[in-house]
Amino acid sequence: MVNVDPAHVGPAPAGRPLRVRVPCRMSGNRRVPPTRHGITIHPDWSVATPHDVDSERIAVALGGHSSCVGLVDAAVPALKRWIELTLRVRPVGIRALSTSGWAIDDKAHCCRQVSFAGAADAAIHARSIPHVAALFDADWDLLTSLAAGSINAYGSRFDMPERGGDLWVACGACRAGLPDVAYLWDCGLTSAAIVAIHARTGATKPLSRAFYTAVIAGSVDPDEPGIGEAAAAAPDDTPADPSVDWSLYLKKRIEMENTA
Repeated sequence: MVNVDPAHVGPAPAGRPLRVRVPCRMSGNRRVPPTRHGITIHPDWSVATPHDVDSERIAVALGGHSSCVGLVDAAVPALKRWIELTLRVRPVGIRALSTSGWAIDDKAHCCRQVSFAGAADAAIHARSIPHVAALFDADWDLLTSLAAGSINAYGSRFDMPERGGDLWVACGACRAGLPDVAYLWDCGLTSAAIVAIHARTGATKPLSRAFYTAVIAGSVDPDEPGIGEAAAAAPDDTPADPSVDWSLYLKKRIEMENTA
């Protein structure tokens, strides 16, 4: 993650509002084509629409339908979460299972009974529009329209940087270099986050991607004294293998030093 407070993330970069056209339905019949109109999402995430949403909310409570109520109450909060996850300013919330594979902490109906082969697979699903829409009970069409507007506004900020910044330092902190950095980006870590984790461990050698995914999952504390040397001495592990016991490596390392 980058060191940004999710509360300061807006619908568009640099404190700008997001203006986008969205589908509008006054009927729950999905076979009826929607009309489209513009809306504005302000930097504080308040929403301006051509409708009186408060009046429509009363109508919905009485059995009516208004997609703009769902837009304000569900789709816009879902967009905020999706942007936070896509910018890597919010952890995706994944964990290694005791048997094998990975799971998402915030499960929705799309993945309630699903495990994922690797950490990146779980994280990619957690950032997906279908999953975020399901979490917030938001309309897919609305969230897709909003996300398209934000993608256009943010541009390459949603992509892994190809050069500069902490990229090459992060490559030096990972055993496999750039392929590990790219994999960890899919897991939700920026290059700056990789560099920060490596520095916190005190390691003087590159660490495996399995160690970084263990940090993401919360199964190892990078600030634990001696963990850097222990992790550097550990063998490589496949990214789908969550079974590495870093505490055991650390314990063995300390025992070796005490008996030396």
